[in-house]
Amino acid sequence: WFLYGMTSDDPYSVVNHPLQPHAQHLHVLFAPLLVFVVGYSWRRHIGPRLRLPGLRGYASGLELALSLVPMVVSGYLIQIAVDLGWRQIWVIVHLAASVLWIAGYLVHQLRARKTRAGSS
Repeated sequence: WFLYGMTSDDPYSVVNHPLQPHAQHLHVLFAPLLVFVVGYSWRRHIGPRLRLPGLRGYASGLELALSLVPMVVSGYLIQIAVDLGWRQIWVIVHLAASVLWIAGYLVHQLRARKTRAGSS
């Protein structure tokens, strides 16, 4: 967001906002934790439910699983891309997959809350 959604007053600055480096460092630090959490929950939650397409929340869960792959792969490819053109492609893929993943996560959580509220 800081990199593409803001512009600096200083035309020679590489940083568009004072918090940009901190946000980027936190993103690079915590993004692998998301991968770990997904791997950890695959056996008990994700894997078994992907085999039961009739369950409530199946579509949003499937969307989460499918959008995670391009999000993670493009995140790593952004860091190693040397060519500016490829880096821009990976940024676009990463942003699109991230928006889909966040939207899917919100829908998945809202449906889960609705289901829990209806069953209590």
